[in-house]
Amino acid sequence: MTRQFQRAVLSLTLLVAIVGASACNSKPKRIEDQPRIEEVARNGDARDAENEATAASYQKGCESGDAESCYRLGILYEDGDGFVKDASKAASLYQRTCEAGNFSGCHALGHLHMIGSGVVKDAGKATALYRKSCDGGNLNGCVNLGLSYEDGLGVAQDLARAKMLYQRACDGGWKQGCTHLGLLYQSGIGVAQDVPRAATYYQGACDGGEPAGCLSLGFLYEAGRGVAQDLPKAAALYEKSCDAKDPRACLALALLCEDGRGVARDVAKAAGLYRIACDGNELDGCHNLALLYQTGNGVAQDKAKATALFHQACVGGLAEDCSP
Repeated sequence: MTRQFQRAVLSLTLLVAIVGASACNSKPKRIEDQPRIEEVARNGDARDAENEATAASYQKGCESGDAESCYRLGILYEDGDGFVKDASKAASLYQRTCEAGNFSGCHALGHLHMIGSGVVKDAGKATALYRKSCDGGNLNGCVNLGLSYEDGLGVAQDLARAKMLYQRACDGGWKQGCTHLGLLYQSGIGVAQDVPRAATYYQGACDGGEPAGCLSLGFLYEAGRGVAQDLPKAAALYEKSCDAKDPRACLALALLCEDGRGVARDVAKAAGLYRIACDGNELDGCHNLALLYQTGNGVAQDKAKATALFHQACVGGLAEDCSP
């Protein structure tokens, strides 16, 4: 078997755009609302106790009519991170929040309708909620409304309107909008193709802390598209995005580390990065890590682990790893 990597340009939990030698028709993942509840750097009972205390505080605030507390409580129920996961309850809380004029709640409820989690899957209703959120000043709602227009989900496809919404979000400081503009200019969808301009949008997004902007810009520096090829710079951008928990960037960086392209060759480091990518549901990471375990390259040889990783990739949809 050979090593694999499909370059996924965007994220956010949600649809993936693949960029490589040839284009495919899948779209960027939808971006979840931010900021989310901050991660607590503790585990086990201490974290559970803190989440219970946090939930109790939000519950009390929500019952007192504080829409933001209802929204935050909805996030806990939706994520189920150290808390009882209940998407239906999250949807109910988001509905209450939205009706109270908290437009983050409208956006969050729209997301649940788009993916059919805890509510009936309904792209039209999702898009209407994104519009309400965007009209209320929630720029993430504008980005996802733009995606609906770009993809024709719940509305007639309108690339010009999608671009306008991405621009509104980008100009307002919501950097995912800048990344989506970059994708349009890189691919020439709805605009004249202009890869250097795409690079400028990606740079602005990356400078603003948007991991997918760093990742997308890294792809351009690695390939020398729209910018002069610069493998060390690509590696630095992948590392920045990987550190921000984007598993696709970890996969991209792993390939450079394994080959010694733009960085010192370090197969052990590549193995660790493939593991992060695999744990983040990047199936090529599982596949490539399996190859290392199969050959004992950078890790102790372990054919049982290799088989398990190939199986994981197969179950996830990587047909090449589904051997008889």
